[in-house]
Amino acid sequence: MSRKLLRMPMSERYDICFSGQVLEGHDAETVRARLAKLFKADRATLDKLFSGRTQIIKRGCDKATALQYKKAMENAGAQPIFRASAKPNDKTPSQEALGSAATPSSIATSADTQNSGITLAPPQSDVLRDSERQVVVERKVDTSMLQLNEAGSLLTSTPPAPITLVNTDHISVAEAGAEIPNLLSPEAPPIPSTDDIQLTAVGGDMSGLAPAAAEAPRVDLSGLRIEPPGSDILEKHQRRSTRGKIPPTDHLSIKD
Repeated sequence: MSRKLLRMPMSERYDICFSGQVLEGHDAETVRARLAKLFKADRATLDKLFSGRTQIIKRGCDKATALQYKKAMENAGAQPIFRASAKPNDKTPSQEALGSAATPSSIATSADTQNSGITLAPPQSDVLRDSERQVVVERKVDTSMLQLNEAGSLLTSTPPAPITLVNTDHISVAEAGAEIPNLLSPEAPPIPSTDDIQLTAVGGDMSGLAPAAAEAPRVDLSGLRIEPPGSDILEKHQRRSTRGKIPPTDHLSIKD
């Protein structure tokens, strides 16, 4: 639609519409928040814009204004729709989704600038007054004591200390597996004494080697006594109550 718009004459008028479509890489919630800030729209207006039906944002715009709307909406992530205005001079506010709030802040600023007589200076122009410019004080640094040395040269006059080489003339390398007599051999592990150990014949009695049996503990049973069978050995509060209502058995009979 934008390529078709560029080929149209400057006198043509256009309607800027939106049907809730967002550009690739943008999500609807983020675009909704950006359009709310861009157009200063309330929640009801945003619901109308994202209802899926094509809504008119601005009716009867010239080409320059239409291109400004296109850039502002695309920067917000929205996909604008342009079409030739059927009635460029007939503006019905009830048919526009945003009404008087349809002008983005960036477009309104541009229009105010054009109407106020402010012009844009060429790039790199001096737009500040002398009192607004930062004063740069030139300082002279004495570099007479400095000099440049060749690459790789020492940066100090004191030469580094020479490296002391270790004399290895008296050291020789033996073949692998050769015995080296001047090396200390590890001490042999001590042999344990077995004088107190003897073997018993097969089947011999080794009970004497078993540890002595532990003495049975002594328990005082003088305070205990044995009651006859059937005695009540529980306290009254510990006994289970057997009292209860006897169920009727009149309806029961015994058959042979």
